[in-house]
Amino acid sequence: MNLKYPGGPKIDELAKSGRAGIKLPKTHLDGLNFSFSGIKTAVLNLVNNKKEIIKEDLALSFEQAVTDMLLENTKKAIDEYEFKKVALAGRCI
Repeated sequence: MNLKYPGGPKIDELAKSGRAGIKLPKTHLDGLNFSFSGIKTAVLNLVNNKKEIIKEDLALSFEQAVTDMLLENTKKAIDEYEFKKVALAGRCI
């Protein structure tokens, strides 16, 4: 998407005015493992191969796919380990 490092805050800003709808793959690995390599490759391929990709839509679709993957694994961990509380932390530069 030709965004400079770090891309996260820029993706988040673009996503605010985007419309989701671009299908992106979600990696399903055994246990609680996951990888973002497939989704990053899919975004790269879309950017390189589609002439009329709307960056805002791609940013929102990317955010939603990554969030879905994180939530799915968090729910699996809660069920598997019977956690009573979960804390999520992150930061945006």
